[in-house]
Amino acid sequence: MDLQQPNFEEIADEIHRFGDGIRLCANLPAIAGGNEILQALNNMAQQFLEMRQEMQALGRRVDAQFNSLTIEMRARDQNAAARMYNSVVVTLPDTPMEPLCSLRTGEEIPNFPRAIRDVNALNQQSMDIIFDHLLRPVPGQHVHITQKRQMVRVLCGLIRA
Repeated sequence: MDLQQPNFEEIADEIHRFGDGIRLCANLPAIAGGNEILQALNNMAQQFLEMRQEMQALGRRVDAQFNSLTIEMRARDQNAAARMYNSVVVTLPDTPMEPLCSLRTGEEIPNFPRAIRDVNALNQQSMDIIFDHLLRPVPGQHVHITQKRQMVRVLCGLIRA
């Protein structure tokens, strides 16, 4: 009994025709459009990544702004209490007064005067630093030093405006 043998030439021709047919599949709309769809999906993924990064940056800016406002609000509250104390308790030049806090840092203003006599001895630069920490416009050079000291006394609650 002779078994039938494969015809390798026919097999090679069929494989060649099959390969041609597979190459033509690239012309099918579903296959050709698949690359476009894949590119569009990649573009969308990139846009989502960029949007996520922008949202994270925005979140960081909002957090920083919120923290800054929290510091400022706490400092304003502390300063209101300090002004009240200073307006009632501080009457003599050597009486210790309650210092004000920086609205920028929430900490006590550096080198803040400790008593009325210290306010009377403040120089231009020291007063400008106080105005800056309290987010007040710094009076120009045309404002006399005694006027600036008067402004600092008002800010400290030592006198009424």
